[in-house]
Amino acid sequence: MNNTKILTLIHKLHDKTESGLMDWETTASSNKYLTNLSEYSVFISEEGDDYVLSIVDSWDDLIERISDPELKAEERNAYELMQSLFYLARRNARGADKAIDDILSSID
Repeated sequence: MNNTKILTLIHKLHDKTESGLMDWETTASSNKYLTNLSEYSVFISEEGDDYVLSIVDSWDDLIERISDPELKAEERNAYELMQSLFYLARRNARGADKAIDDILSSID
């Protein structure tokens, strides 16, 4: 299966999140984060030892679901890429940078 488009999406999500240009939200699950784009929601989750990217439409129908092991053949560092996206999304959704800034300013 050719996963070129989904890999492009994962790389762009990673880069935009790392640059602070993508907003993520928490979900009811402590290991799942989401961002809304157009008419779709994109989720990044940690499921056991794997990282999973899912896309759902506005009716909550699953459009796509892919895990890092499924991408290994086309992206040698799929695990590291998706793990990094997960951690970036978590930091963004939970407001880690703001918390650290607040703590730093309170100890100055």
